[in-house]
Amino acid sequence: MAGKRELVLGICAPGIVEVPPDKPPSRPVAYEIDTSEHFYTEMATPDRDELIRWARDIALKLKFAIVIGKSDNGSDKRKQYFRLDCERGGRYVSTNKKLKSDQTGTRKCGCPFRLRGYCHADKTWHLTVVNGKHNHELDKAVEGHLIVGRLKPEERQCMEEMSRNLVPPKNIMSTLKDRDPNNKTTAKQLYNLSHRLKLKMRASMTEMQHLSKRLVETGYFFKHRTVVADGSEHVQDIFFAHPKSISLFNSFPTVLLMDSTYKTNKYKMSLFEIVGFTSTGRSFNVGFAWLTNEREDNFTWALEQCVSLLRNEDFPRYFQHRLQWFVVSM
Repeated sequence: MAGKRELVLGICAPGIVEVPPDKPPSRPVAYEIDTSEHFYTEMATPDRDELIRWARDIALKLKFAIVIGKSDNGSDKRKQYFRLDCERGGRYVSTNKKLKSDQTGTRKCGCPFRLRGYCHADKTWHLTVVNGKHNHELDKAVEGHLIVGRLKPEERQCMEEMSRNLVPPKNIMSTLKDRDPNNKTTAKQLYNLSHRLKLKMRASMTEMQHLSKRLVETGYFFKHRTVVADGSEHVQDIFFAHPKSISLFNSFPTVLLMDSTYKTNKYKMSLFEIVGFTSTGRSFNVGFAWLTNEREDNFTWALEQCVSLLRNEDFPRYFQHRLQWFVVSM
């Protein structure tokens, strides 16, 4: 056609780089692992828990964990039974709870694996395989599974006793691993148990009430002051000192080192620490104070409580003389 130039597609001009076509998105690998033959058994036992333990031991050898999906103690019209599912069976059900991070995942993948146990008329339990297939790859190790990492009753009792004696969770874990080399409990599980134990010990008390109770029960020197705001009373400052620290302070009251840290707790209260030194140059903690503000009034109150620890009447006069100078120099 006159006045128009024909366009030819597909010709590569000099200097133009070809862009490779987009690859189709890769599909997830479909797994179908059959473990049925491992759970076929003629075992008949009057103990229901023995049958569940046997199934769980077999699952651990195969590197997966099973949970009790459903159970029924029976009635006049129903037989007793229980259902064992793979830990990754079912679907994740979201909650309205706000999470710290949106990047969360779930181990649930709808695994169809299922076992069922029945109690026959002779009061013996039997196990049958409903579906022995998994739709996911089996793990190479069982560490990290919540069911596998559960503590035994005697291990839980040991953990609670050590926690009450202020033993750190990492030391508790070392003790449990030494006693049972096959223990699969993770550090995360142990920290969660420690947190739940603290909530149980605190009961219905607030954190501030629990702190006051524990300081009084353990014989600490404990003082606090409050402020009234919005028609309610709030704790403003707290000072506490251990009885042994008070004894050392009365023996070596000459040199004190003081420092204050902040943003170390959810109440945003600064921690004021007072450290003393012995005649051999070793340090010891005299006392601690939680302060709402780093103002002259707060430090003055904390130092006045520190001065009140001294039993010799001559020392408080010296400290009162130096107190004003110290607060102003801060």
